[in-house]
Amino acid sequence: MYNPYFWAMNTRINNAGQIVIRAFSKKSNSYTTWAGFQKEAACRLSGWLPDQINGPVLETGAGTGLFTRYLIGKYPDVPILVTDASEEMLLICRQELGRSFPGLFRNDCGINTMMAASAKPLAGVGYYDHMSADNGHNVNKNVKQELRLFVYNPEKEGPHSFKHDLVVSALTAQWFSDFGSGVSALANSVSGGGHIILSYLTHSSFPEWENKCSELSIPFTANRLPEAGSGCNVLKSLDFDVRSEHISIAIDYPSAIDFFRSLKMTGASTQLGGLSNRASDMKRLIRAIDQSGGRLHQPDNVRITYKLDIVTGKKNKSDRDKQ
Repeated sequence: MYNPYFWAMNTRINNAGQIVIRAFSKKSNSYTTWAGFQKEAACRLSGWLPDQINGPVLETGAGTGLFTRYLIGKYPDVPILVTDASEEMLLICRQELGRSFPGLFRNDCGINTMMAASAKPLAGVGYYDHMSADNGHNVNKNVKQELRLFVYNPEKEGPHSFKHDLVVSALTAQWFSDFGSGVSALANSVSGGGHIILSYLTHSSFPEWENKCSELSIPFTANRLPEAGSGCNVLKSLDFDVRSEHISIAIDYPSAIDFFRSLKMTGASTQLGGLSNRASDMKRLIRAIDQSGGRLHQPDNVRITYKLDIVTGKKNKSDRDKQ
């Protein structure tokens, strides 16, 4: 039986984590509009979902629900727990999903917040009647979807006390204060024989931006990102059978300023290392990127390359799981 409870662990979220949550919360209203890369990355990740699962799904870092749509379409008869560390993001997520799937939250009671060192039942259940689906997300008809929204930060709360057959995290792990412990918390929420799917940006992202900073002798102010393959290493150490792919996604922007604006309007421009550039240097940087050879297809187009890992793991069953 699906146990709708979180048990919070007495772990401490550090200042960097709080800064990230605040930054994304402030941009919750503009996130979806400016999330061109995130939408493409969600589409790529959806191709890694297992065809069948045996139990409930936990999505962490759901944001405004870009990947949640794929989960709803893929698993219409499985309970899905949709979580994010930002309540503001989840409120927008609920609105966005309500528009995509009319009637999804007609029985909804709200979003629950996890309180430290306490357990609270999950309310806010949405039952979606797929008979009214517009099938744009490949949903099956004649099924009712159980969806729950909950404020949850795996770095603070630790692993979910109830194990899930599928744990998904799309473009969230690069924001963990400690990448290894954050991914471990997700992995320890997976049941024996269950699955985990992660995507996260890696350190080789934004070469166009980094190269111009080097040429101009100004700081490259992107945050330090995980090394390629780091997610595989964590999951293998936790007894998962792992598959992965390191991919590039190139996004075209009208100009360099549009790229930087997309970072700002999604909350991703938050600088955690104290680096900054003077306004005059930013103008030089924008001009240099605009004038670079990145205009590949048409005038006034700047191409920026995102590098990310997609990692999927299946947890080996323990002796207790096999009984």
